[in-house]
Amino acid sequence: MKGQENKVKSKLKNESKHAIMIVDDDELILKSLNRLFADEPYRVYIFDNVEVALDSLEERDYSIVISDYSMPIMSGAYFLEKIKDKSPNSIRILLTGVSESASTPDQVAKNILHCHKFVTKPWDDYKLLELINICIAIHEKKPSKIKSI
Repeated sequence: MKGQENKVKSKLKNESKHAIMIVDDDELILKSLNRLFADEPYRVYIFDNVEVALDSLEERDYSIVISDYSMPIMSGAYFLEKIKDKSPNSIRILLTGVSESASTPDQVAKNILHCHKFVTKPWDDYKLLELINICIAIHEKKPSKIKSI
C-alpha cells in the first residue's frame, strides 16, 4: 500500500456522494479503519502517504479528511493546513495518540492545528462512526459555511 491510495470496497459506496479521506502512516491503523468503514455508505479512500493524498484532491472532493497527527513526511497539523487551503469545505479530523489533545481548546484546534475535531487513539468505534455521521449531516446542510462542529 506504500504511496498509493486504497479505496474501501462496499456495495453502497458507489451510491454515496460523500467521500472520506483517511491518512495515516501506520498500516494497522489503516486496516482497522478500513474494517470499521466497510459497511458504511461512504466512499472511503485510505492513504499511507500525505503527498499522494494531497494529489488526490485533483481527482475528487472529500466531505471529511481524517489525518494522523504524527507522520514522517509532515505533521498532521501541517497536512490539515494544506487541506484547509485546497479543500476548505472538507471537515478536518485529527487522529492522535497523544491523550492530552482531547482537552485542547477548540480555538487552538481550529486556528493552530487546522482541524475541527480530535479523535484519540485508541478510539471508540461507535463514537467515531457517530462523529462521522454528524459531520456528514453538517456538511450536507452547510458545506460552504463549516466553521465549527
